[in-house]
Amino acid sequence: MPQTILDVLVQPNPELDSSSVPGGQNTFSRDWIPVAGWRPWVDFTYENLLSIYRQPLTANWRDPPSIDMASAFDRQIRDENSMDYFLAKYMWPLVNGALTQASSILEWGNEVFYLGPGSWCHGTGPPDWGLVSNYRAEQGKFWNLLPGDTKLSAKWRPDMSQSQNDSERYQWTLPVSQVSTYAAESACRYGFIVTDQTLVVLRFTKESIGEGLASTRPSRVTHQRFASGDTDISSVLESMSLDSFGAQSYADDDLANAANAEFLPPEYAVISRTAHGRGRLTIKLSIFCLCLMAAGGNGSVDYDYPPLDSWRQVSRHKFTHNSSGIVATKLLTNATLYDPQQSDLDDAAQAGPSNYQASQSEHSQIGHDSQPPSPTHAKSSSKYTTVEVKRRNGLFCFYDMKKQLRKTKKSEWTRSQNPIGWVYQGGRHAYFTEHLP
Repeated sequence: MPQTILDVLVQPNPELDSSSVPGGQNTFSRDWIPVAGWRPWVDFTYENLLSIYRQPLTANWRDPPSIDMASAFDRQIRDENSMDYFLAKYMWPLVNGALTQASSILEWGNEVFYLGPGSWCHGTGPPDWGLVSNYRAEQGKFWNLLPGDTKLSAKWRPDMSQSQNDSERYQWTLPVSQVSTYAAESACRYGFIVTDQTLVVLRFTKESIGEGLASTRPSRVTHQRFASGDTDISSVLESMSLDSFGAQSYADDDLANAANAEFLPPEYAVISRTAHGRGRLTIKLSIFCLCLMAAGGNGSVDYDYPPLDSWRQVSRHKFTHNSSGIVATKLLTNATLYDPQQSDLDDAAQAGPSNYQASQSEHSQIGHDSQPPSPTHAKSSSKYTTVEVKRRNGLFCFYDMKKQLRKTKKSEWTRSQNPIGWVYQGGRHAYFTEHLP
């Protein structure tokens, strides 16, 4: 009987034996950005993920990898290295196979994404895991699109955040601070912690601190927390990725004014290793969808996010999904339209949210109860080439058709009303972006 990608990703996970893992303390570094709390990521749900990625998840998978336990010893978890071995051999191959299938289904061309060792990636640390792309590498290393770390439940569990024991609660903060720092260094919106019992997915958000409030606070060294030794912070910022989707600096628009940037407690969702079957979040399904969001959506860190399963209208017959980046020409009546900038296109004013259900009079239809039309990755059209623009040192940067980094001034961009956004005329090619950072 044919299996879908969803069928494969919700299959039960192998049983593990971690009874021999001793308790102890977690890794600590003074360079990490301290995190003292977190808040639920309420819309990271099975229903939303299925709605967002219905097309790849319901596609048939004719020949998924066959993963069989060679020995009972493979179930033994005795330290983080053995947990990493288990994940790399028995969990991630199915996720990576599904990512390859999805790249074709979503028409992402020859770009391939892979969840692999974090040591392959730029940055300090390194994290245990990183999502990489064959198109996003420089100087022999990949840019990390989704950092993750392995921990053991004997030392770290999500429920330790509620502990009345100060020492135990402090131990809870360390891995969250660690992954938050990796995400900051890689300018990633998402991250994860995986243990022998759970997967915890994380989403990071900036908090704006006003000039008046910032002036009353002690000077902070947020960005130096992830610089190692006596590394000059300017070199760290210079090395940050400017590649597409997930590559905006984590340091707010004005890197020189770090006192005006803070970070909200990260959002989290916990997925049990024992969860399986349709209708439930499983580890493989959750990490697969998180990888797709980091790869194909807008992975940069922002001050606020629209609902996870929502769309924004780009032009009369074009809609872009806010989390996945999928483009569609039609929406169903139960699809949520949300564009916080649609009521005011001027940078000087922040638009309020507009969240409503599309009516029957909308030009198009896509939603929970219908198969969506074929989505498209950002690509060239007869008029414009769509690019992701990032701001660094006061310049607006993007990669052009020749994959060369272009550094532009805001004055070189002009407003476009159809489609709504900004246009830069670069010789033979015109480049379009929906938003300037």
